[in-house]
Amino acid sequence: MPDPAQSGQTGENGGLGELRTLLIGAELDQLAALNERVADPAKRTVDLAEALPGAIRAAKAKPLREALEPVFEKAFSSSVRKNPKELADAIYPIIGPAIRTSIAAAIRDFAEALNQIVEKSVSFRSIKWRIEAIITGKPFAEILMARSLLYSVEQVFLIHRKSGLLLCHEAARGSVLKDADMISGMLTAIQDFLSDSFTDGGQDLETVDAGRFKLWLTYSPKVLLVGAVAGTAPVELRQVFRGALDQIDSQLQSEISSFKQDDLSVFESAKPVLEACLLGQSAEAPKRAGLWPYLAGLALLMVAFAGYRVLMQSRWNSYFETLRSQPGVVITEIQRHGLSYVVSGLKDPDAPDPVADLAARKLDRANIRFVWQPYLSLNTSFAAIRERKAAERRIDRQIVRFDSNSARLAISEADRIEDLSEAIVTLLRTAPAARITVAGHADETGTAAANDKLSLDRATAVADALVAQGVPRSSLNIIGAGNAGPLRKGSSEWDRATNRGVSFGIDAAVEK
Repeated sequence: MPDPAQSGQTGENGGLGELRTLLIGAELDQLAALNERVADPAKRTVDLAEALPGAIRAAKAKPLREALEPVFEKAFSSSVRKNPKELADAIYPIIGPAIRTSIAAAIRDFAEALNQIVEKSVSFRSIKWRIEAIITGKPFAEILMARSLLYSVEQVFLIHRKSGLLLCHEAARGSVLKDADMISGMLTAIQDFLSDSFTDGGQDLETVDAGRFKLWLTYSPKVLLVGAVAGTAPVELRQVFRGALDQIDSQLQSEISSFKQDDLSVFESAKPVLEACLLGQSAEAPKRAGLWPYLAGLALLMVAFAGYRVLMQSRWNSYFETLRSQPGVVITEIQRHGLSYVVSGLKDPDAPDPVADLAARKLDRANIRFVWQPYLSLNTSFAAIRERKAAERRIDRQIVRFDSNSARLAISEADRIEDLSEAIVTLLRTAPAARITVAGHADETGTAAANDKLSLDRATAVADALVAQGVPRSSLNIIGAGNAGPLRKGSSEWDRATNRGVSFGIDAAVEK
């Protein structure tokens, strides 16, 4: 049996527990949940993410910026060092268009300035440059820039490469002189820095942009020649610097090799060589010339233009004279409209086309227009051509028909034979070398061998009849085509009657 005392105590504790649960049970559960949330890192991270934006908005701007700046600077610097390409790709859409816009604006300004120079340049020098552009085939703008380059070599430094000490220095008259030794030391330091940082190993820096000047650097194994150039110099200046440096190396080879930073007087002999590098090209002083060069140029242009017009007019006159004497052409009117002509007249259809003669005379076809009316010339040659063509047409369309399965000429074809013989004789009179093809045909009835023999017999019969009428047999070419090449396609009686005939053709020996 349970101990009464213990039983009483347990009942009392159970009652207190129930009472505690009733009074603060909800708060205990909340404390337990809060303790669990604080102990869980994932839940704390979620809570911080929810509260941080509001805290940033509620915080004062300056203290928060000062607190976050080191973090973001280190993160950004680390990201740039690790992934420079991704950063470049990210900012390219912004930087790229800005750069292109700037370059386009610079080019546009340059082009406008150049156009103004070209438009306003009417001096004798510009005319000379234009003539040079025509002769060389280069654009005038290129010649203008090449002849207008203005530059001057203000200072020249000879520097010992190993120590960076200035060995010799020359400056142009009127240039601003500063401490040459200091300039030499700074230049050497800059050159070493740029060479080590931005160029591959073994490569030397060739130019440095120093504001109004550009420093042109020329190297030898132990010395360095630096020229401070103002303006735009031609590339040939670099060869001048190279030649000067080679001369100094040759003259002072032993002094340079044994240089110990104690005596610079041994390099005084290099001054004339450095002075020879102080070159420059300034704008030509405008020369005041009289009016006669311009008048002479204008007169020369006028004489050249007049000579050209006289030459072209002479060519046109010669052409028109030849055209007037051409058989089959009758000129009724020639009208001139500026540099163009309109020629009206009569032209035989068989006369040669007068346009063909223009190219041989170096005349432009676009400067002339012909208005022809057709007519028949009484000239013997054209009459003979017309007679020949008429005879050809009469021969081409003739067909001598035969009865079925017969090679005997019908009496009804006698008139056709006479007309054919007359046309052939006329053709041979104007074209003796012509040959007439007499082709016999047969319809589709009968065997092929029989049709071949029958067609040849029909052609021979017609040829014999033509020879009897005075046509030379040597001018006739007799063939039998059988039924292989019907004259008419069809199966009617008229079609078959036509195919039982003899046709005629004229060989290409006829002169056109």
